Amino acid sequence: MKKTLLLLLGFVMVACSDDDNNNVDNGLHNPYTGEVTGEWVTTEIAFDDMVFVPNCDNPEVTAVKYYYNFNNNGTVDVYNSCEVDGELDVEVPITTGTYTTTGNVFTLTIDGVEGKAHMVDYLEEFNALELRFDIGSSGLFYGHHITIEYQEAL
Repeated sequence: MKKTLLLLLGFVMVACSDDDNNNVDNGLHNPYTGEVTGEWVTTEIAFDDMVFVPNCDNPEVTAVKYYYNFNNNGTVDVYNSCEVDGELDVEVPITTGTYTTTGNVFTLTIDGVEGKAHMVDYLEEFNALELRFDIGSSGLFYGHHITIEYQEAL
């Protein structure tokens, strides 16, 4: 009876420790699973731990911003706006595409190329989401981490 009890106790301890080892830390301590519908602006783009902001051809440009309008029908319009002396000039969309969300996975398709990202929630702190395009081994924006902040209507 003692051997059976010890064997059963050992099995339970092994089973519990296996469960603990199945929790993989993928860096998503606060995954976002809510809606993304609305207008967002890029606040940071990072690739290989290097942060950059794209630039415009205009030498007077003080900042470049990408605006994303995620429509409730699953389409997205992307705008590139150059900021000159604090004035934004939002032009017609530079591209359009589609998007879906499943749990905390964000899928973006532009010009037939698909990219998948984990959504990380920074809404309470910075009113922002981070899109980590590192699902799979390639695709649209693969390796980029793009931080977007929710905006009022453009």
